[in-house]
Amino acid sequence: MPTTVLLIEDDAHVAQMVSDILERHGYATLRAGTSAEGLKAAVTERPDIVLLDLGLEEALGGLGVCRQLRQLPAVRDLPIIVLTGSESTDVEAQLFAAGADDYLRKGAVRADLLLARIAAVLRRVQGGANHQVVAGPLRLDLVRREARLDDRPLDVTPTQFTLLARLAQEAGRVVDSDELTRGSDLSPTTLRVHVAGLRTALGDYAWMIETVRGQGLRLRTQPPAGS
Repeated sequence: MPTTVLLIEDDAHVAQMVSDILERHGYATLRAGTSAEGLKAAVTERPDIVLLDLGLEEALGGLGVCRQLRQLPAVRDLPIIVLTGSESTDVEAQLFAAGADDYLRKGAVRADLLLARIAAVLRRVQGGANHQVVAGPLRLDLVRREARLDDRPLDVTPTQFTLLARLAQEAGRVVDSDELTRGSDLSPTTLRVHVAGLRTALGDYAWMIETVRGQGLRLRTQPPAGS
């Protein structure tokens, strides 16, 4: 499967140029022209890396999008490279403080440099354990979007994987429905449907998804007493 890059860029010319470079070199690309589209795509499509325009012409802006991505449990470890047209020496510190992994000035967007930066960031983050989530018998690879239960492959849908990842990253803590559906098209009704499907997929381990009445869901790592 090709590495997927989410490009959040409101300049259609720049977006097309960058997409062309990436696709010529074997990457799959997703494009979002607004911060809202970008946040939604990051959560629902789960790309391998994000290229983010610092100068998004919206109130949130590129820095705001970067901060929000770092606050969303399911994608907070997603690698982010910021594209900036600014020459200010203050920008670098602001970008890293917001959670960016690297940045590239738009005036320097040559194919070789862009590809080298992407490869370097992916090596750095994939070489560590920050994309592996382990919760009891459950192991998730957030880059490959693969789930294993008791060391056997767990067959779940993309939406079920996203929900499972959010719960696993907060294992033992109750996660409310607002947090579970943030940045997605899920409603309370469709959330219940996907949770039911997830419990079915878990089979004998359905106990791992616990409903806490009036509060939300919690991922258990140990079966209830007496079960």
